[in-house]
Amino acid sequence: MRLLLVAFVLVLTGALAWDGWFASASQNATWTPVLVSIAVVGAVASGRRRSWMSRSR
Repeated sequence: MRLLLVAFVLVLTGALAWDGWFASASQNATWTPVLVSIAVVGAVASGRRRSWMSRSR
């Protein structure tokens, strides 16, 4: 499970770096909200999973 989380963070970081440095203005306007939304959903899902697992012990 931890490996999946690390892979998710690395891919998201790479996508955000590409969006910030290499994307054109129109690509940046399109992809920044999408990537931020994915990051927020991933963080919320990860937090819920952790709290669920700590309660089940």
